Amino acid sequence: MKRNLTPATAVRHTPSRKPTPIAIAVAIMISGAAAAAQAQQAAEAVAPAEPVAVVTVSGVRASLAQSLKQKRNADSVVEVVTAEDIGKMPDRNVADAIQRLPGVNTQSSAGGEGGFGENDRVSLRGTSPSLQQTLFNGHAISTGDWFVLNQYGGNVGRSSSFSLLPSELVSSVVVRKSATADLVEGGVSGAIDVITRRPLEFKKQLTVEGSVQAVYNDLSKKTEPQFSGLLNWKNDANNLGLMLQGFSQKTSVRRDGQEILGYTPIQAGSAAAIKDPSLVGVKVPTFIGASLFEQKKTREGGAFDLEFKPNKDLTLDANGFYSQLKAPHQNTNFLAAPANSINSANQVPAPGYTVSNGTLVGASFAQNSGEVDNIYRPDAGGESFYIDVNARYRATADLTFSGKAGRTHGVGYDRQDVYYQNNVNGGMKYALNGMTPASVSYPGGSTKVPGSTAWAGGGESQSVDQEKYAQADGELRLGNGIWDSVKFGTRFTDHTRSAEHPLDTRPGPLGFSNPGPAWNGQMYPSNFGSNLGGNLTADYFKYDGAALAAWGAAPGNRLFDYVRRHNWTDEFKLQEKTDAVYGMANLVGEGWSGNFGVRAVRTQQNTTVNQSGGPIVGSDFGAYKQVVYERSYN
Repeated sequence: MKRNLTPATAVRHTPSRKPTPIAIAVAIMISGAAAAAQAQQAAEAVAPAEPVAVVTVSGVRASLAQSLKQKRNADSVVEVVTAEDIGKMPDRNVADAIQRLPGVNTQSSAGGEGGFGENDRVSLRGTSPSLQQTLFNGHAISTGDWFVLNQYGGNVGRSSSFSLLPSELVSSVVVRKSATADLVEGGVSGAIDVITRRPLEFKKQLTVEGSVQAVYNDLSKKTEPQFSGLLNWKNDANNLGLMLQGFSQKTSVRRDGQEILGYTPIQAGSAAAIKDPSLVGVKVPTFIGASLFEQKKTREGGAFDLEFKPNKDLTLDANGFYSQLKAPHQNTNFLAAPANSINSANQVPAPGYTVSNGTLVGASFAQNSGEVDNIYRPDAGGESFYIDVNARYRATADLTFSGKAGRTHGVGYDRQDVYYQNNVNGGMKYALNGMTPASVSYPGGSTKVPGSTAWAGGGESQSVDQEKYAQADGELRLGNGIWDSVKFGTRFTDHTRSAEHPLDTRPGPLGFSNPGPAWNGQMYPSNFGSNLGGNLTADYFKYDGAALAAWGAAPGNRLFDYVRRHNWTDEFKLQEKTDAVYGMANLVGEGWSGNFGVRAVRTQQNTTVNQSGGPIVGSDFGAYKQVVYERSYN
């Protein structure tokens, strides 16, 4: 069963303050029943009084009340989601849990690659996801991207992938929209703080929770299981507790799409522009693709928390989390290339082409300059973990100290990428149709059987993110007029981020002469694109993923040389060390509260990048050198 994740969007009266009419009626009924029982037993000896059973009701309204309570007591602008009961909302991960909050935007990808069936990135107030800070219990968490284009190049950023963070971990999520001096630095647009459950917070000595679900994808027509469980134990003295959580969640994804991958201006020197000068600068679609994406995700991991309270003033805690996402996938994309036909192949569109608002919206060509991209990535995925120790000590009735230290690590990887490209023979004709899919055909050619080898590639890549941290805080309660308390503290972090692309293959000595991958007659699903409107066809061949892997691994088909095919142009390494101190005063009055403070941060940054020219030779991408840039910011 799953805990309810409900945003603070409604106001309710707490049951303990005012009895409802139903409660009064129930109380009268119980009193009447008790009086009747006593009358029947008047002659008997009075039995010892039994304890009254207490029934606690929790659910969606309880979650709302808890959310509102946290939001009302906050001294800054926050939104809160709490998890108070089990199995009401279908949230898959933490991003799903907070998407209903005002000012929170979610997207199912990191860059422009489109969605993959589950919320992956979160942004605040319409800004970039890289501008918000994602925290777990007040400390950073490192994650990794399974999609290769987010592991290096222009899509690499500071944002966190929520695909690794299941919603079962959540006790509450606090979205902080305004800055305070005690908040961890780094969140320009705000911070998302995921608060996990603690062993000694449970009411019962032994708690066992479980969830069994199934997820159905109507395109793939596959149903996959979802399991999660929790075991919490604490001793009779309520000073020692252990919580264990585990999850195993599978999802099958199929995505049908037509991709128009940008627009390119027609060059003045092209044959088309020479024949018709009015075409100079007219935009033409770069690629028009019929893309079939298929994937099976498996997210597995768990968490633990060991909490010890040796006395009423001291609390010690150690907790950790691990999540692995296996995300093998295959993408087949038939790409018409109008821009290449004009600017690269120097073709002239046949008479009858159409220009509208500076765009070549329809044209036909005698020879197709497009391709079929067949991509198979059987070992794509990501991992995330953290280990944290923390303590809280109440020195006096008014003075409290706390501290924490830990490490977090995340990696996204693609270790067996196979890329094979077919030619599509014949001509090509296209027409853009406004808000409905474009029409694309290949006169004289065939999309039902594989064409000759056009190119091959693939390789290995990964992105690693990790941080070590330590912090100490203190709070002194004043209780003097509007002066409620003062907080102070210090924090240290050592953060590194790197992108690695050790192998970027190309066709080997036999890549063009050997036959292509074995084709077993497989085609696109017959209902491909049926929900996207007209103009799409399913008459496209498709390789089996295992056949692509076998062809890519065959000797001579691809160039496996970790020196020659080391793509240093995609790599970098960043190290940031920060030291911070802060002081903050909390104010409170009749119907209002607030704070003011200052936080001083020093950041030392070392960035290592590769630049062309230099002593490192042997790569097909050229000689290069590593350059280190050192910066410090206060």
